[in-house]
Amino acid sequence: LNGGRTLTYYPEKCVGCRNCAEICPQGCWAIDSENHAVLARKEKCTACRACIVQCEGQAIKAEKYRSDLT
Repeated sequence: LNGGRTLTYYPEKCVGCRNCAEICPQGCWAIDSENHAVLARKEKCTACRACIVQCEGQAIKAEKYRSDLT
């Protein structure tokens, strides 16, 4: 995201609101059989941040990219 941030998803914080899947214009998110979000197509993310803003559980963050985590 914007060259210095990466999209990070914390599944344990997901409340099953489905907002990410509904709002994402690129279809990056899917919902699994337990009604939790799955970042199914991260490579399609355009960094619009819609999912971050709409996430009720604050399970999606834009965090500083750390090359030592690769």
